[in-house]
Amino acid sequence: MAFDPCLDIPDEVVTSMGFRADTESSNDFAPDTYTFLVCGWLGEGRTYSLSVRSGNVTFAEQVEQAAAYSRPTTVAGREAIAVADTGSTGECFISAPTDYGILNVSRIDNRIRERGASFEQRCDGIEEFAEPIFALL
Repeated sequence: MAFDPCLDIPDEVVTSMGFRADTESSNDFAPDTYTFLVCGWLGEGRTYSLSVRSGNVTFAEQVEQAAAYSRPTTVAGREAIAVADTGSTGECFISAPTDYGILNVSRIDNRIRERGASFEQRCDGIEEFAEPIFALL
């Protein structure tokens, strides 16, 4: 059974991570053969945004797709990759395999929404950041 971020992440977890539970927004999408359940929240002061995407893409596909701009890591005892957005969003996300596909926990730093931010700037502390979400699996 797929993990639905809007239903399966308690408000307490969202607020403990510094996000406002009352800003929850859903943006599910199903391009072609893949389906993603997506939920997002705004941080206090709107400095950061949190997005959690649960999809039926295989982890191997995600690793291959992001090979040029990711690094292997571990989160909540799971093999994972940290992926830094190559565009201008300031996003970094952790992608890890699940029994249904992958789970991505994304952090967007609205202060560095510009090209040129390093991988380290975008992904500093992303494993610890994503830990409370992956602990729910």
